[in-house]
Amino acid sequence: MTSRERVLKSVTHKEPDSVPIDLGSISVGTMNRTALVSLQEYLGVNRKESDNTIIIQKRFQNVDVPEEILLKYSIDLRGIRPGKPKNREEVVFDDGSFIDEWGITYRPSAGGAYYDIVRFPLAETKIYEIEQYLELDTDDPGYTEGIREKAEYQFHHTDFALVGNMTSAQLFERCWYLRGFEKFLIDLSTDKQYAHKLLRIITDIQKQRVKNFLSEVGIFLHIFKVSDDMCGQLGPLISPTLYREMIQPYHREYFDFIKQYTDAKLALHCCGNFRPLLRDIIDTGVDIIHSVQQSCPDMDPASLKKEFGSAIVFWGGMDVQNFLPFASVQQIRDRVKRMVDIMSPQGGYIFGPSHNIQADIPPESVESMYEAALCYR
Repeated sequence: MTSRERVLKSVTHKEPDSVPIDLGSISVGTMNRTALVSLQEYLGVNRKESDNTIIIQKRFQNVDVPEEILLKYSIDLRGIRPGKPKNREEVVFDDGSFIDEWGITYRPSAGGAYYDIVRFPLAETKIYEIEQYLELDTDDPGYTEGIREKAEYQFHHTDFALVGNMTSAQLFERCWYLRGFEKFLIDLSTDKQYAHKLLRIITDIQKQRVKNFLSEVGIFLHIFKVSDDMCGQLGPLISPTLYREMIQPYHREYFDFIKQYTDAKLALHCCGNFRPLLRDIIDTGVDIIHSVQQSCPDMDPASLKKEFGSAIVFWGGMDVQNFLPFASVQQIRDRVKRMVDIMSPQGGYIFGPSHNIQADIPPESVESMYEAALCYR
């Protein structure tokens, strides 16, 4: 089978010749810049300063993985993502802080590897002021410039499955990025009118962004990914009841809209213990769930596969939080084999990390993980 055939077989719950393997097709399943440099040095890759590693999202310092590494590990998927805005210059301050196209201010974290939100533009706004504080130009030509040509070339001249990697396309998460985490959670319970107004505006913005993107590349995609982190380590950030009341209707509308513009399978990235919400997520029309974070309670792969495996495809599963930074080579090989053995029957699985491979994961562990995946797939 080609990579594309393998992925398409698996995402339609049919068992392919081998489990599809992913790295870097989505912005939440790639590598941190420092981790990539370490891996390149470990592999003896000739890395020049002029090669300019491409940063996908400045805040997270996640990167495009070079093609030579993707080929080395027989990665089956390739990402297609929007470009950067052309009509808005990033505002950068002397301390390294910057304001993104949404008007959100980020500052380098204490360790310098990431950026934290330090100003939420809607934190103090009244309900009638929301729209005037949102600075995003959804129709900026930079978002779609050149993406059709890239997708069309990959579609016709490679055998990879193509993933629409729509960054910053959340609803719940985008609302709290703008409003502030605590304030938006309070809004959902005590100021529902404000929460609905913000969710309505953000849903309409995201629908326009998706329409622009998929109008260019939707016919070439096999998977389309959006993110919406609604869960923490122990469980959902809001109750399932509140999710069904306040968030699910917007998710359902949003996902139905996406499917008007592409036949690609719809993937949702959600960190943490999403199990209490998974049936509701499936009911919104999601076909694939990423990331299967085993370090959380109730996220045992065997149990998830047994209960939900016929209804949704699982993507990810190799824990970057508590396992890969500390595991031995043999432990990694054993974990990879277990994941493949559990998840591969009847298809419905794409192998990969549970999130971005971070700087604390040794390059030997990355190498061991993908060597084992190629062995046991």
